[in-house]
Order: sequence, then C-alpha cells, then structure tokens
Amino acid sequence: MAATIHGAQILTQAGVSVLDRVQSAGPGDVSISRDKIYELGNDKSIGTTTGVPEVSYSVESFDVSCEFECRLIGENPATFPTTPGTNEIDFKDALPIDMLSIFKTRKNSDTVETGVISPYLALSSVSYSFGVGDNASQSFSLNGDTELLTPGQPYYAEIVNTGTGPYTIPRTADKYNDSGRDVYILSVMLKDSVTKAYKRVFFDQAGVTGYTNTSTTFTLPAAEQATYDTICITYSSSTKVNYDDDGVGPNGQTVHEGLLVKPAAVQAKDLDVYIGTNDATPVFTRMISVQNIQATWSVTMENGEELGNNRFTYTEYDVPDVSGSIGIKPISVADLADKFSRVTGVPAAEVIGPNSSVPVPLEMRVRHPDTGVVLKTIYIPDARFDIPGFTGQVNSRLENTLNFTSDTGEMFVYNGARV
Repeated sequence: MAATIHGAQILTQAGVSVLDRVQSAGPGDVSISRDKIYELGNDKSIGTTTGVPEVSYSVESFDVSCEFECRLIGENPATFPTTPGTNEIDFKDALPIDMLSIFKTRKNSDTVETGVISPYLALSSVSYSFGVGDNASQSFSLNGDTELLTPGQPYYAEIVNTGTGPYTIPRTADKYNDSGRDVYILSVMLKDSVTKAYKRVFFDQAGVTGYTNTSTTFTLPAAEQATYDTICITYSSSTKVNYDDDGVGPNGQTVHEGLLVKPAAVQAKDLDVYIGTNDATPVFTRMISVQNIQATWSVTMENGEELGNNRFTYTEYDVPDVSGSIGIKPISVADLADKFSRVTGVPAAEVIGPNSSVPVPLEMRVRHPDTGVVLKTIYIPDARFDIPGFTGQVNSRLENTLNFTSDTGEMFVYNGARV
C-alpha cells in the first residue's frame, strides 16, 4: 500500500524564510475560466478557450512573532526594529511575494523530493483571532495567477542587481513548457530594499520586453539597478539541498526556530485588549471579561491584463476594510454599562443609541508566556462599535458580541510594544 502524505512532510517558505508554527498553508483554490466554442452546422463543440488562472494561497499560523508580516512588507525580521516609533507594520506597504510549498520525501526525512511554486502573490487579507481556551492564531490570504508543480526541488533566490546580466544560477533548472516556450526561470521580480519599489518582469523569447533564459542563466531586458537593487527569482532543479529541521535551508535561514527564539503558541492568559478614550491623546485601560477578539484587514483585488500576456500585469486595490468583534461576559450590570460607554465613547451619564457611537482606539497586546515581554501589538486607531443586542436565557450567563469597523480602514501591527 502506498504511504500517505503527512503534514510533517510539507514546509512553507515565504521568500527566503521558512515559516514557523504553520497549521495549514497552500494554494487551496486554483480557478481558470474555460469557454467552449461552437459553430453553426456542427453538433459538437470545436474547442475551448482559457483565461488567466487565479490562485488563492492561504497561511494559518500560531506564530506570534512578526516574521511573516516583515517579509510581506519587504523587511528582514532579524533586523526589523522593536523600538516604539520605528517598529510599525502597515499592510498597505505589502509587496508581492513568492511562496514555496516544499515536499520532503517522508515525514522523518530532511530530503526534498518535489514542491509547488506560487509566484508573485499579492496580500488580500490578514486576520488575527484570540480566544479563551484557544491558541492565538493569525491567517493570511494572498492572490496570484499561477501555480507551478515542480518535478525537482523548488528554489527561491535573491540576487544583487548589477545590470542586464547574464546572471548564473547555482543549479541547473528544470524546463517549463509554457505555451510552447522553454521557460527555466519561472518568475522574476525586481524590488528595491530602500524605496520598496517593485516591478514584475515577464519572459520574452526575443529579450525586448522581458527576460530570456537558459537552464543555468537569465538576462534582463534593461539595466535598472538604479531603481531596483534586488532580483527575486524562482526555479525548479533536480539538484537537491536538505532542509534539516535543526539546521538551515538553501537561503541560510533557520528551518524551525526553537522555543528560545519564539514560543510554540500563546493562549488567553498572555493576551490583553485595551480601549482608549476619544481624546487627542487617548488614555488606554485594559478591558476585562473578554472571551474572544477577532480583527481582519482585507481588500478587494483588481487584476490587470494585456494582449499577448498570460499573466496579470498588476494586482491592485483601492481602500482596505477593517472589521472585527469582541466577545464579552460582563461580570455585573455596572460592568456591562461601563463597557458600552467605553467602546462607544459616550459618557456614562448619557443615553447610548445606535447613532451615538464615536470611533475609539483599540489595541491588542500579545505577551511572551515565559517573560511577559510584549511580542506584538495590533492597533486599530478608530474602531467604531455597534450597539449589541442581547437574549437573556435561563440558567446561563449573559454574553454579548461587540462588532466594530474602522472608519479609515487602518490596522497597524507593531514588532513589540506600540509605545
């Protein structure tokens, strides 16, 4: 009987980083529009046309560090600051990223057999979920236009941009027959580590509008090192390099960080929710009796297309949307009234109605379970809460869910404390 594939065999790599504490990940949905063509006088369809594929890639993790968030905005998590005032992450600064799903030969092996490359993925949503009795989790959704199943080991590399090249890759690449074209370098993106500018470069056999390649080299169509200092590429190769669980991968990054670097997971006792006053300089107080909290940043993507190209030329969005909820079990009538007053910004002596709510700042702080140090802060500067309904029930404590949205669509993550 053939062996099954276990989760222990699948590594998830974002750029150069192998992600830690991943619970689920991969290109779960790949869709492509197909239209059948008919003609008069023929009782059969004569062919099918296809559109540009759409790929949805998701990652769910218990990692409460800012490693993946840093990679999404083009920063090195090892050097990204933790000092308040310099440690802010804004998802509006997210760059396209290449994701690798790396399959090891078996669950007790470090040898890679094959994998999947999902290049040039754009961030479409981020969600943080904390609850009593649950591990803190974070989920990310990304969107792209291709999924490449590699016969060999999938590789990602970052190369210093010195001009058009040619550039030599360290391993012989496998061929991809893309509509009759021999493509070895599966994706190319230029980016700048300072300005965060980026540009997708497509394959062009003539080398006029895009890059050319062989199994060991590639050449860019223009010298743009003054604008972009780094070239990001992906390829597949039959030359294998181990991903030792206790060592480093091909990019020199630790495969799995130990507990001395980051906790295995974080539970409710190490998560705090703070509500600020509606003042020019808000005063924050910890919110008690919280059972769960969820916050989501999301955008609606628009994909650009052009004649003669089977990939999207751009993936953009207009304005983000931020929403979420807080589940509470008030300990008294006075506690419930106080919570309503604080989340709506309405003084305690005034009547609270559906139209009286004003935006208030909301902050979630995640602490290290052993040291108490704040590892991550999620901050929404203008959470506008809805007045909740309620249903009393015999032999049960009253529970309420406080739903909120952000007027500006802003949610920031801080590597450590915010202030």
